[in-house]
Amino acid sequence: MPSKIGPPNIRKAYGFLVGVEKDGKSFTEDDLAAASGWQPSTTNAYLSKKLRPFLQPGSAGYKVTGLNQFTEEAFCRWFSQNAALASEPQKPLLEPRVEGLVKKARDAALAAVQHYNNPTASFRSGNFIVLMVIAYTSLFHGIFERKGTSYVVRDKKSGMEKVTSGGEPMLWDALECAQVYDTDPKSPMVANLRFFFPLRHKIEHRFMPQLDPEIAGHCQALLSNFEKILTAEFTDYYSLNASLGVALQFSTKRPPQVVEAMRRLHSAEYAEIKKYIRDFEAGLDDEVIANPAFAFRVWLIPKTAKNARNSDISVEFVALDQLTPEEREEIEQSIVAIRSKEIDVWAHYEMSRNDLAKTLGLTGPKTSALIRELGIRDDPACFRVLTRKKSKFDGFSAEALKRMQAALDGGADINEIWVKRRHEFGAKKSTETLATSK
Repeated sequence: MPSKIGPPNIRKAYGFLVGVEKDGKSFTEDDLAAASGWQPSTTNAYLSKKLRPFLQPGSAGYKVTGLNQFTEEAFCRWFSQNAALASEPQKPLLEPRVEGLVKKARDAALAAVQHYNNPTASFRSGNFIVLMVIAYTSLFHGIFERKGTSYVVRDKKSGMEKVTSGGEPMLWDALECAQVYDTDPKSPMVANLRFFFPLRHKIEHRFMPQLDPEIAGHCQALLSNFEKILTAEFTDYYSLNASLGVALQFSTKRPPQVVEAMRRLHSAEYAEIKKYIRDFEAGLDDEVIANPAFAFRVWLIPKTAKNARNSDISVEFVALDQLTPEEREEIEQSIVAIRSKEIDVWAHYEMSRNDLAKTLGLTGPKTSALIRELGIRDDPACFRVLTRKKSKFDGFSAEALKRMQAALDGGADINEIWVKRRHEFGAKKSTETLATSK
């Protein structure tokens, strides 16, 4: 059995201080000296230096805060005279090869997320999947390397190790590793990884269409499962959370005509991939399909005023099974309240300026002047620039027509508005008669 790091006195001090923090009690310098076996001078020195970040002085002595984030090993390293150990006390002590594999896994996962969250990237899911498979492969190899488990592919008949064309040992891929790591035949984590392997093959060897909307939940689960395994095996020191934030989104949905155009563009390939997804999920149990470890599907719900005031985190992922019945009911009501209705923007912003002019009985220039006067273009409910291929169109909604008609009915003088704004359109006095009707 490997020897514990750190001298007995420090480990005794750790046990005492963690217990004090757990119980919410205070302690004195004499209490710590008695529990650890330190001399009074040593105890005093540690209280003023090494232990200072974890202590809050009070009238009854000291209170401990934050030490529960440290393991006993990390605490002992914090006291070490070795600067390399003391500077990163929570960094696990790993063999160089294991540490190299873990770092490679973490870097690959971060690169995958960085590319997926890049708003200018056009092959987001494809690159994400390839990089995450690399991350999983390195992570599992690191786990097996640390445990002394062989992960070399062997011939089923002879039991001999297989080698690559370059003469190197052939190693298990990420899926084979996952099935050894989690032997549950209904494991959502394994099912999620198995889901991506045929897609990765298509990405690397064939053309694959854009699939971001269809597999976004599977991608999030792939990342969440990776993070869970990484921290469980190699502690929170290697957690991705310290390096990641929630990606900002300009829209929660793609306009339906964009998705439809994408489907037509890649019709054959798209149909093939969609069939694969349907067939794959048809072979899974309902509890696997519903498990967030297979596909992460969430609602983003605004926090209530009470919860928002008491929270330092803007976005939190909360498991439903950890909520009280009252909290679940509140969330269900919020979901109903914020459920969005997808609209066809081309149907919603269906009128051009000339359509407005014809309906209002105005000339085109006077219609433009009224639009400018009322700030119609600044109101998203009234105006939107629509794009089709490389062409752009000004689209106005029924709300725009309603506002303009109401202004005219309410006494707005279109001739005065035209005189006021005609210079904005390069018009001269003689270009249009102002004394006539609208």
